[in-house]
Order: sequence, then C-alpha cells, then structure tokens
Amino acid sequence: TENSYWCDYFSFFGCGDVPQTSSFHIGTHNPRSSAAHQYFDTTSFSGEPAGTFGNTSRNFFHGPGFDYTNMSITKDIHFGSNTTRYVQLRLEGFNVFNHANFAGPTGTFLNPTFGQVTSVKQSADPNGDPSPGRSIQLAGKFYF
Repeated sequence: TENSYWCDYFSFFGCGDVPQTSSFHIGTHNPRSSAAHQYFDTTSFSGEPAGTFGNTSRNFFHGPGFDYTNMSITKDIHFGSNTTRYVQLRLEGFNVFNHANFAGPTGTFLNPTFGQVTSVKQSADPNGDPSPGRSIQLAGKFYF
C-alpha cells in the first residue's frame, strides 16, 4: 500500500508502508492441518492509517524452518590380526523420514495468500539446507 505517502508502487527498500498489528505474539498453525495451509494468524494485521507508517518491523517473524533427520550405520571388517587392513561398509540415509520442509509463508499483506505456505523448499545443492527427499547410499572403503 502507499498509505504513508512516502513510497510509490515501485519502491520496496526502505519503504515504511508495512501493516499495523495489534499483537506481536502471533499465533502459528500447522500448515498440514489447515485447509488453506495457513501458517500464522492474520486477524491481528490491518493496513496502516493514511499518512502513517505501520508498526511491524522487517523480519520480526520467522517461517516454519527445516526438519529432517540424517542417519548412518557403519561396520568395520578386519582381515586377520592386523588391525590396519579392513573394509568399512556404510549405509547412510539423508532426510530418512522424508519430512517436507515448507517454504516461508507469503508475507505481502495485500496478497490473497498472506500468511499461507504455498510451496515446499527444494534444495538445488544436495549438501545445502534443506536436504531433498529421502536419499540413501551404500558405500564401501578398503583401508590398507
């Protein structure tokens, strides 16, 4: 919105046109159980009065975060009495429970999906956060 008369439609950085909130203790919901995938309660937000700035600050609220579990099982098989020569077998699982990591909710106040989680977070880098869907690998290594 342009209620502060400070910003225009194309200025986003440093613009004081932010929503007004009646409470900074925003209740969160589980986006899986809500039909509209609502992450936080939007009823405490309203547009700022004309000629004023809203009272919410940048980054005062955070999204759902990441949730995944990595597991590893290893076994060393030694050859004879010499402990320096052995085979190591590893079974590694990444995001073993295949938990979906949600993207942040829509934060634009005038957007019809304000407060809703509309997608999951995908990682292009397998070593980055969050881990992709369940991945399992089996590895063997010879030590001599």
